[in-house]
Amino acid sequence: MSRRAMRPMRDAFERQRTFIADASHELKTPLTLIRADAEVLAPALKDPDDRELADDLIAETDRMNTLLSDLLTLARLDASKLAVDRKPFDLANTMAETTERFDARATAEGKRLQVRLDPADEIPARGDARRTEQILAALLDNALRFTPPGGFVTLEGHTRDGQALATVTDTGPGIASEHLPRVFDRFYRAEAARTRSEAGGGTGLGLSIARDLARAQGGDLTAANLPNSGASFTLRLPAGP
Repeated sequence: MSRRAMRPMRDAFERQRTFIADASHELKTPLTLIRADAEVLAPALKDPDDRELADDLIAETDRMNTLLSDLLTLARLDASKLAVDRKPFDLANTMAETTERFDARATAEGKRLQVRLDPADEIPARGDARRTEQILAALLDNALRFTPPGGFVTLEGHTRDGQALATVTDTGPGIASEHLPRVFDRFYRAEAARTRSEAGGGTGLGLSIARDLARAQGGDLTAANLPNSGASFTLRLPAGP
């Protein structure tokens, strides 16, 4: 009886998930065409205001494309249709490669990005290196967004108790205690939990996707505040090989 009572809810959820996946996929093509047209038009525009409008159009299509990609990823995770490996890989190497992608941004924003690893410079883990890179990218983006100029973002990795760990810490304002349990909620805006109102906004999906990807690999992702100031996010994966 309970299964029959739950069936309409499950069916409605499945229809919603299918709609999100289909709509996200279909909207990507027109967005790609809009961006391509804007890129072609932009160099021919003489008026600075017109060029600024074209640049804004390109930036907004990029933002929409990111949102659609996130929604598609969530739909696939919910349906257990997202391919996630559980293979041995070197977490230290993935950390180093991901950090390199953010070096230029950190320098441009006047912030320092540093990596700390075990002396052996190797952290055997088991999971999906590409998905792990996606998780670390979301954590570094979040940390840089809330770290003031002159601040530090640190990515530290080691092995402990049969787990491979990667921790991202920042010297930002930290997360309000009442908001800390919600930072991984879907569409939750991290700005609501931090005190720097001038920080740029995200979609509210990055951290949620990151935790789901960690759990899909048999691991987890947690958040905490540092004793003095700043936030800490720790990714835990099964240790390899």
